Amino acid sequence: MQDVLSILMIGFFLGGAVVHVVLALAVWEDGTRLDRDGSPTFFVGPFFWAVMTLMCGLLVVLVYWLMHHSTLRREN
Repeated sequence: MQDVLSILMIGFFLGGAVVHVVLALAVWEDGTRLDRDGSPTFFVGPFFWAVMTLMCGLLVVLVYWLMHHSTLRREN
């Protein structure tokens, strides 16, 4: 039983790590696209947004989306 729980925990953490990496790459790609299109990211560059996404995950993605893609964003 202990072995099964260990394997499940390792799988859970590896799955979470993969999700964080994929989200960070998506935020970085989107941020660089915004910069290239002349609408830069707020406060910091795409690399910092990606690093924060890598560390904090879905919460940062939600904040990023609210600031850059939702109707709450002010148009220039």
